[in-house]
Formats: sequence, structure tokens, C-alpha cells
Amino acid sequence: MELPLRHPVGLLAQYLRAQWPRVALLWLLLPADIGLRLLNPQIIAGFIDRVTAGAPAALLLRSASIYLVVAVLQQAVATLTTYESETVGWTATNGLRADLVAHTVKLDPSFHKAHRPGEMSERIDGDVNALSSFFSQFVVQVLGNSILVVGVIVVLARVDWRVSMVVGGFAVVTLAVLL
Repeated sequence: MELPLRHPVGLLAQYLRAQWPRVALLWLLLPADIGLRLLNPQIIAGFIDRVTAGAPAALLLRSASIYLVVAVLQQAVATLTTYESETVGWTATNGLRADLVAHTVKLDPSFHKAHRPGEMSERIDGDVNALSSFFSQFVVQVLGNSILVVGVIVVLARVDWRVSMVVGGFAVVTLAVLL
């Protein structure tokens, strides 16, 4: 049976609504993580430009220090983003588990005779575990990487618009092939 897209999105929204502060934090952390990922290569580029221009060692040391601070901050934000997405995913799916158990307990005895207890446990826990992986990684992996690709194209446009157009075209063609 094929479900329309609004059904899984509505299901996801139902279990995320109660966690809106964590979801809001996740929506703030994700762009921060991506922004820091895009910033660090720019710092390296500036460092290389300063080295080739013969900048004083104090300026180079300051650039290297900024790079290290941004790298550590990016790792901290990435770790916090992963933690929050896992927490939101597990909390949402635990709510789904509870609802599924409550539903199956209310089913008539003929249903329980037709399905073994182990089968029911596997369906409830196994299927919900698959959903948990989807919930917890969807935002970080799919949406985050999509935003990262757009950010890379924007940064490339600052360097050379032609390179940005080629990479953007490649991204669009790749997306079309994947879809």
C-alpha cells in the first residue's frame, strides 16, 4: 500500500510537536554546523594567501589559532547536533511504540490468535527502530547535506561564478538521477 507523502509527514509532526524546544534547537544547530564547515576552508585559504604574500608570523599564528578555534567549535556543534537529533528521534519513536502497544492491546482476541507474541514484538520494536533511524538521521544527513551543497555553491560563486554554475548543474543533474 502506498501512502501519500502528507501521511508520514503528519505522523512525524505529531510526535515532534511535544518536543518543539529540542526541534527548534536542532534547527538552530544545523545551520551553525554547516556555516562553520563552510567557514574553515575560507580561513585556510586566507592563511595560504597570507603565507604566499609573506605576512608576518604573528598574523599567521592568529589565522592558525582562529582556524583551530573554529574547527573545535564545529566539532562541538556537530556532536551536539547529532545528540539532539538522536534524542528527538528516540523520544518520538518511544511515543510511537507506546501508541502501537496501546493499540494492539485493544485488538480483539482473534487478531492475537492469528499473530504470535514474538511476531508482534518484532513488528512493534523492529519497525519502530527503523523509523527511529529515519527520524534521527533524516534532518542531519539529508537536509543538512542539501543545505551544505547549496552553501558550497554560494561560496564557490564568490570565488568564480563559472565554477559555481558547473557544480550547481552537476548537483541538479545528480539529484535528478537519484530521484
